[in-house]
Amino acid sequence: MSGKWHNGHEVSYLPVDRGFDRHWGLVSGGCNYFNPGVQRPGEVAPALKLDGDYRPWADGHEVVTPYTPEDPGFYITDAFTDRAVDWLRNDDGDEQPFFLYVAYTAPHFPLQAPAEDIEKYRGKYLDGWDTLRSHRYERLTGSGVIDQACQLSPRDPRAPAWAGVKNKAEWDLRMAVHAAMVDRLDQ
Repeated sequence: MSGKWHNGHEVSYLPVDRGFDRHWGLVSGGCNYFNPGVQRPGEVAPALKLDGDYRPWADGHEVVTPYTPEDPGFYITDAFTDRAVDWLRNDDGDEQPFFLYVAYTAPHFPLQAPAEDIEKYRGKYLDGWDTLRSHRYERLTGSGVIDQACQLSPRDPRAPAWAGVKNKAEWDLRMAVHAAMVDRLDQ
Protein backbone atom coordinates (compact mmCIF):
# COMPACT_ATOMS: atom_id res chain seq x y z
CA MET A 1 0.00 0.00 0.00
CA SER A 2 1.19 3.45 -0.90
CA GLY A 3 -0.62 6.49 0.39
CA LYS A 4 -2.96 7.61 3.12
CA TRP A 5 -4.05 5.30 5.90
CA HIS A 6 -6.58 6.91 8.22
CA ASN A 7 -7.16 4.14 10.72
CA GLY A 8 -4.78 5.16 13.48
CA HIS A 9 -1.02 5.13 13.66
CA GLU A 10 -0.38 3.02 16.72
CA VAL A 11 1.72 0.01 15.78
CA SER A 12 -1.19 -2.47 15.76
CA TYR A 13 -3.13 -0.21 13.38
CA LEU A 14 -0.51 0.22 10.67
CA PRO A 15 -1.26 -1.20 7.23
CA VAL A 16 1.53 -3.77 7.63
CA ASP A 17 -0.32 -5.07 10.70
CA ARG A 18 -3.57 -5.25 8.78
CA GLY A 19 -2.60 -7.50 5.88
CA PHE A 20 -0.31 -5.39 3.68
CA ASP A 21 3.22 -6.67 3.10
CA ARG A 22 4.53 -3.15 2.55
CA HIS A 23 3.32 0.36 3.23
CA TRP A 24 4.73 3.81 2.71
CA GLY A 25 2.79 6.97 3.36
CA LEU A 26 0.71 9.10 5.62
CA VAL A 27 -0.97 7.35 8.54
CA SER A 28 -3.22 10.06 9.94
CA GLY A 29 -5.43 12.62 8.27
CA GLY A 30 -4.42 15.21 5.70
CA CYS A 31 -1.22 17.19 5.53
CA ASN A 32 0.76 19.74 3.55
CA TYR A 33 1.17 18.36 0.02
CA PHE A 34 4.60 19.94 -0.56
CA ASN A 35 6.22 19.36 2.81
CA PRO A 36 4.34 17.58 5.59
CA GLY A 37 7.22 18.14 8.00
CA VAL A 38 9.39 20.90 9.37
CA GLN A 39 10.85 23.85 7.51
CA ARG A 40 13.66 22.92 5.13
CA PRO A 41 16.69 25.22 4.77
CA GLY A 42 16.02 28.12 2.42
CA GLU A 43 12.24 27.59 2.32
CA VAL A 44 9.31 29.15 4.08
CA ALA A 45 7.76 27.14 6.89
CA PRO A 46 5.12 24.75 5.54
CA ALA A 47 1.53 25.56 6.38
CA LEU A 48 0.04 23.29 9.00
CA LYS A 49 -3.55 22.84 10.10
CA LEU A 50 -2.51 23.67 13.67
CA ASP A 51 0.87 24.73 15.06
CA GLY A 52 3.02 21.66 15.60
CA ASP A 53 0.44 19.37 13.99
CA TYR A 54 2.83 17.10 12.11
CA ARG A 55 1.04 14.09 10.74
CA PRO A 56 2.82 10.76 11.19
CA TRP A 57 4.18 8.81 8.25
CA ALA A 58 5.14 5.17 8.14
CA ASP A 59 7.55 3.10 6.14
CA GLY A 60 6.52 -0.40 7.12
CA HIS A 61 6.59 -0.45 10.91
CA GLU A 62 8.77 2.67 11.22
CA VAL A 63 6.62 5.67 12.14
CA VAL A 64 8.19 9.06 11.45
CA THR A 65 6.85 12.29 12.94
CA PRO A 66 7.48 14.74 11.47
CA TYR A 67 8.22 13.39 8.01
CA THR A 68 10.24 16.01 6.14
CA PRO A 69 11.18 14.95 2.61
CA GLU A 70 14.60 16.11 1.45
CA ASP A 71 13.46 16.72 -2.13
CA PRO A 72 12.34 20.36 -2.56
CA GLY A 73 10.21 19.16 -5.51
CA PHE A 74 8.21 16.79 -3.29
CA TYR A 75 4.48 16.65 -3.98
CA ILE A 76 2.50 14.03 -2.09
CA THR A 77 0.45 12.76 -5.06
CA ASP A 78 3.60 12.20 -7.11
CA ALA A 79 5.39 10.59 -4.16
CA PHE A 80 2.60 8.05 -3.59
CA THR A 81 2.59 7.22 -7.30
CA ASP A 82 6.38 6.96 -7.52
CA ARG A 83 6.51 4.51 -4.62
CA ALA A 84 3.73 2.37 -6.12
CA VAL A 85 5.43 2.33 -9.53
CA ASP A 86 8.75 1.37 -7.92
CA TRP A 87 7.08 -1.61 -6.27
CA LEU A 88 5.51 -2.67 -9.56
CA ARG A 89 8.81 -2.37 -11.42
CA ASN A 90 10.68 -4.29 -8.75
CA ASP A 91 8.17 -7.10 -8.27
CA ASP A 92 10.10 -10.33 -7.91
CA GLY A 93 7.91 -12.02 -10.54
CA ASP A 94 7.30 -15.08 -8.40
CA GLU A 95 3.92 -15.60 -10.08
CA GLN A 96 2.07 -14.82 -6.86
CA PRO A 97 -0.85 -12.41 -7.11
CA PHE A 98 0.18 -8.81 -6.60
CA PHE A 99 -2.34 -6.46 -5.05
CA LEU A 100 -1.41 -2.81 -4.97
CA TYR A 101 -3.56 -0.30 -3.14
CA VAL A 102 -2.78 3.38 -3.72
CA ALA A 103 -4.76 5.76 -1.51
CA TYR A 104 -4.32 9.36 -2.56
CA THR A 105 -5.18 12.32 -0.39
CA ALA A 106 -6.11 14.48 -3.39
CA PRO A 107 -8.41 16.21 -3.95
CA HIS A 108 -8.72 16.82 -0.24
CA PHE A 109 -7.97 19.82 1.91
CA PRO A 110 -5.65 21.52 2.09
CA LEU A 111 -6.12 22.60 -1.53
CA GLN A 112 -2.54 22.63 -2.83
CA ALA A 113 -1.20 21.89 -6.29
CA PRO A 114 1.87 22.69 -8.35
CA ALA A 115 1.72 26.19 -9.84
CA GLU A 116 2.01 24.95 -13.43
CA ASP A 117 -1.07 22.75 -12.95
CA ILE A 118 -3.09 25.54 -11.33
CA GLU A 119 -2.22 27.93 -14.15
CA LYS A 120 -3.96 25.65 -16.69
CA TYR A 121 -7.27 26.27 -14.92
CA ARG A 122 -7.06 29.93 -13.84
CA GLY A 123 -9.96 31.90 -15.26
CA LYS A 124 -11.93 28.82 -16.37
CA TYR A 125 -14.37 29.16 -13.46
CA LEU A 126 -15.15 32.86 -13.63
CA ASP A 127 -18.57 32.13 -15.16
CA GLY A 128 -19.43 30.63 -11.78
CA TRP A 129 -20.89 27.46 -10.40
CA ASP A 130 -24.44 28.09 -11.62
CA THR A 131 -23.36 28.36 -15.27
CA LEU A 132 -20.82 25.54 -14.94
CA ARG A 133 -23.41 23.17 -13.46
CA SER A 134 -25.85 23.97 -16.26
CA HIS A 135 -23.24 23.50 -18.99
CA ARG A 136 -22.03 20.21 -17.53
CA TYR A 137 -25.59 18.95 -17.22
CA GLU A 138 -26.32 19.89 -20.85
CA ARG A 139 -23.12 18.20 -22.02
CA LEU A 140 -23.90 15.00 -20.10
CA THR A 141 -27.53 14.80 -21.25
CA GLY A 142 -26.52 15.70 -24.81
CA SER A 143 -23.97 12.89 -24.92
CA GLY A 144 -26.41 10.38 -23.42
CA VAL A 145 -24.44 9.85 -20.20
CA ILE A 146 -27.44 11.16 -18.26
CA ASP A 147 -30.98 10.42 -19.40
CA GLN A 148 -32.76 13.63 -20.42
CA ALA A 149 -35.62 12.67 -18.08
CA CYS A 150 -33.25 13.36 -15.16
CA GLN A 151 -33.40 16.95 -14.00
CA LEU A 152 -30.50 19.06 -12.82
CA SER A 153 -30.54 19.07 -9.04
CA PRO A 154 -31.03 22.41 -7.33
CA ARG A 155 -27.97 24.35 -6.21
CA ASP A 156 -26.91 23.54 -2.67
CA PRO A 157 -28.82 26.04 -0.51
CA ARG A 158 -25.61 26.85 1.40
CA ALA A 159 -24.02 28.13 -1.83
CA PRO A 160 -25.07 31.61 -2.88
CA ALA A 161 -26.11 32.43 -6.41
CA TRP A 162 -22.95 33.22 -8.36
CA ALA A 163 -24.32 36.59 -9.43
CA GLY A 164 -24.17 37.75 -5.80
CA VAL A 165 -20.66 36.48 -5.07
CA LYS A 166 -18.27 39.39 -4.49
CA ASN A 167 -14.93 37.53 -4.44
CA LYS A 168 -15.24 35.72 -7.78
CA ALA A 169 -11.48 35.71 -8.48
CA GLU A 170 -10.82 34.01 -5.14
CA TRP A 171 -13.41 31.33 -5.89
CA ASP A 172 -12.00 30.89 -9.39
CA LEU A 173 -8.60 30.22 -7.81
CA ARG A 174 -10.03 27.70 -5.34
CA MET A 175 -11.79 25.82 -8.13
CA ALA A 176 -8.65 26.00 -10.29
CA VAL A 177 -6.56 24.48 -7.50
CA HIS A 178 -9.11 21.70 -7.01
CA ALA A 179 -9.08 20.99 -10.76
CA ALA A 180 -5.27 21.04 -10.75
CA MET A 181 -5.22 18.44 -7.96
CA VAL A 182 -7.46 16.13 -9.99
CA ASP A 183 -5.37 16.80 -13.11
CA ARG A 184 -2.22 15.83 -11.19
CA LEU A 185 -3.87 12.55 -10.18
CA ASP A 186 -4.56 11.88 -13.85
CA GLN A 187 -0.97 12.72 -14.74
